[in-house]
Amino acid sequence: MGVLASFVPLLLTGSLVASSVPALHDTHRGHAGGPVVSLVASGSDKLAYVVTAGGDDFIDTMNLNGTDQTQLTNCGPGECYPSWSPNGRQIAFQAEIDGVGIYVMNANGTDVRRLSATPAADVRPSWSANGKEIIFSRVVGTATNGGVPPTDIDVMDANGANVRTILAADGTFNIEPRWSPTSDTIVFMSGRSHSQQIYTMRANGTDLRMITHQGANGDPSWSPNGRRIAFGSNRQGGGKLNIFTMSPTGTDVQQVTHFAPPFEAGDTNWSPDGTTIVFELDRGGDGQSNPDVPASVWTVKANGTDAMSTHHSCAAVGCSPRYQPVP
Repeated sequence: MGVLASFVPLLLTGSLVASSVPALHDTHRGHAGGPVVSLVASGSDKLAYVVTAGGDDFIDTMNLNGTDQTQLTNCGPGECYPSWSPNGRQIAFQAEIDGVGIYVMNANGTDVRRLSATPAADVRPSWSANGKEIIFSRVVGTATNGGVPPTDIDVMDANGANVRTILAADGTFNIEPRWSPTSDTIVFMSGRSHSQQIYTMRANGTDLRMITHQGANGDPSWSPNGRRIAFGSNRQGGGKLNIFTMSPTGTDVQQVTHFAPPFEAGDTNWSPDGTTIVFELDRGGDGQSNPDVPASVWTVKANGTDAMSTHHSCAAVGCSPRYQPVP
């Protein structure tokens, strides 16, 4: 399935796909002793997210209330990992075509163009706050013993020019880099501590700091004001995989979701006003790495209340629900 087929340990989504992912039923109990709220999320906030059909992944958009569902593009037999530009007018994404490359398109799916060289091994794009640059991971080696291939963190101009490395792989993976809202700090997850942890560094790659230390952690996502980072973690033990938030220094960790196996929450993104977190919920018990389980798009308040299903199924590996930014 290409180089990304190795991205399947806990919280790292892979390029395997399922042909038909049914919606999660809302009859399970996600909190111990209490039911999961099963109301359809209200409002007209627009999301981009990933669905699977016929062996390929596709980027769709919809309103949170489930209306205006539109298919934008095919990413091939791998992940899409959409990322909105800050003004909400474009989406960067990865596609498994001539290797795994980074593309960009208009918000309505038109004018698809490739930014990566051909062939390429570029993944996980994310825009800078000013919309002038895109940060991403570049695969620079091969995986060993079923692990994850080593990846640099690179930056390029929004037109694909001026590619430069800001953090070398050092023999391990460094993926899902995301700029803070002020673009002076980058958060990402890495295996450089011999476990899967979240790090921050300055925009030039200096001042590297590990900010999680308990369990395996990943999928970091900045709040719009830059004061919190949402992430997924198995730190509770017992096979539990839930969403937490923390300060940019890794302090003041707060649990947001409270699901128990086999239900798993992760792959987060914040609403533009910072009050809500959208995420993928699946029923797998495999660290969100099983492509053959049901998965759907959910939301929860940042304080952990009002967990809601949109009742829309998504790709069980790499659902990547993302709010459209407000310019």
